[in-house]
Amino acid sequence: MSANYANGLSDYEDKGVCGLQEIFEPPEEVESKVELLSKWLIQSKCVVVYCGAGISTSVGIPDFRGPNGIWTQEEKQKKGVKVEDEVKILELSLADCNPSVTHMALISLIKSKYVKFIVSQNIDGLFLRANLRRRHIGELHGNFFLDECTACNSRFIRSTPSPTMGCKVSDTGQTSGGDISANFTATSS
Repeated sequence: MSANYANGLSDYEDKGVCGLQEIFEPPEEVESKVELLSKWLIQSKCVVVYCGAGISTSVGIPDFRGPNGIWTQEEKQKKGVKVEDEVKILELSLADCNPSVTHMALISLIKSKYVKFIVSQNIDGLFLRANLRRRHIGELHGNFFLDECTACNSRFIRSTPSPTMGCKVSDTGQTSGGDISANFTATSS
């Protein structure tokens, strides 16, 4: 996660269980589950996919509670444990990340009409960068690359992360004179 996003999160105690190991299933079990999921997709009339931080970890964006998650590392630091990946997290820019194979697979399912809608907790903007149309995605916490004019409600997709968070003003609109504010909030989930 980019440092400006991680640093903007509100400090609070109830972050859930951090540092749990990831579980990897044997290939034959994954294949069996994928086959079952395929059958369900074909039989379903309306599929909505709900996704979170795990969908972006393969492109280098850490989750929050995983083995290398932001909150896991924060807990280690508070206990005085040296954190190996601290520098990597602070240097990572969301602007440098590209959509994962999973993002692209879900977009393919949308295009082939097996999936109707995606609900995402992520603010990384990777679905929109992969050309998913806005009508097919609900971004619960907003999008780090999307600003909105307070006067005319126009939305602007940025090539770099918004300099502010929590719907704070980041610029002034040139045509309508409204304030441009970040279209996401740093909430806990």
